Amino acid sequence: MGFSGIRVIVLIVVLVGLVLGVTKLGLPGWLVPVGLLLTAGILKGAEKKASA
Repeated sequence: MGFSGIRVIVLIVVLVGLVLGVTKLGLPGWLVPVGLLLTAGILKGAEKKASA
């Protein structure tokens, strides 16, 4: 599995965690899109750093 496949799996796990946090723990709903965008940015940066 390539690095982008791992990135998809990590984003799905983060999405499930954020949705559970919002629904079960009462966290604010804006955490889902913000958390996904931040995670995607971090993973993309890590991918660029690893390929350099």
